[in-house]
Amino acid sequence: MMHPPITQRIIIRRFVGLNPNFHLLRFSENQGKANALNIALSVAVTTSITVVIDADTILLPDTLKYLVYPFLKQPRLGAVTGNPISVNRKNLIGKLQAAEFSSIIGLIKRSQRVLGRVLTVSGCVVAFRTEVLKEVGGFSPYTATEDIDITWKIQKRF
Repeated sequence: MMHPPITQRIIIRRFVGLNPNFHLLRFSENQGKANALNIALSVAVTTSITVVIDADTILLPDTLKYLVYPFLKQPRLGAVTGNPISVNRKNLIGKLQAAEFSSIIGLIKRSQRVLGRVLTVSGCVVAFRTEVLKEVGGFSPYTATEDIDITWKIQKRF
């Protein structure tokens, strides 16, 4: 598992120390994102909403408010996806990812809202109803796209 840069780890540790709902789990060997998320879900998550963000994604100050608010209005809602912003824009891959996040993902998600539902969540910034995550068996380690897989499992359940 790729570890966040040192400055991000310091910020994360500060939040972990200030809030019992923030957790930092570090693994000695890479077990894959899905396995890491499942371990966190089973040992650390005690809240009704679980927020998952990638290390290279930043949250704006109001992001958590916007991610959680729809759950208050829609009791059957299983997940909410955010609008990701990539901070790694130094190399070609980072620039391509930033372009993907801002154009493709943003456009697709906004277009899908017209249908009344997002067809897949973006794994880089997403909030889940914790109970639903547990009901569907968590994240599948057998797929490279755990975000798509978990979305389909939630849609199938509800």
